[in-house]
Amino acid sequence: MKTAARLFGLIGLIMFIAPAAAPSLGSLMLALGEWQWILLMLAGYAAFLVLTLQVALFPKPQPRIPTTTPIRSLVTNYLLVLRHKTTMRFIGIQVLCFSTMLLFITHSPFIYQEWSGLSNSTFAILFAANIAFMAALNLINRPLLRRFSSVQLVRAPDSRPGERSWRVTF
Repeated sequence: MKTAARLFGLIGLIMFIAPAAAPSLGSLMLALGEWQWILLMLAGYAAFLVLTLQVALFPKPQPRIPTTTPIRSLVTNYLLVLRHKTTMRFIGIQVLCFSTMLLFITHSPFIYQEWSGLSNSTFAILFAANIAFMAALNLINRPLLRRFSSVQLVRAPDSRPGERSWRVTF
């Protein structure tokens, strides 16, 4: 269970870096030039990825012996995951966190720039600070999972005696 929690944490870190960093990088590119710079940067990045994948990951594919996985075992494995209550709750928590991040990405320009009156460059700095903080917390979570169970970490806000707080029951 701890290994799966660390793996989900790593997947979560990878999943949120690109959409979270995009507005800051876009603001930086707009500060350096016109909006066409963003398209040129994306084209250059795509070309870089194609070359990197061809050279580093797929230099000469080895012929594989075709194997087939019976659909029944695939469905059975999915059903095992879907029936595990604790795992489904953690997946639900990860979905809620990712949804919250997407809401933040969508609405933060309005909150920072329109409502608070910050400039584009100040918004980019604050947005990047938020992303760095989220990444740091995600990286801190990995060593914590070696020492504590994922259930203990989720229940941590409720662990102080005499203080009322929210509680996630597993």
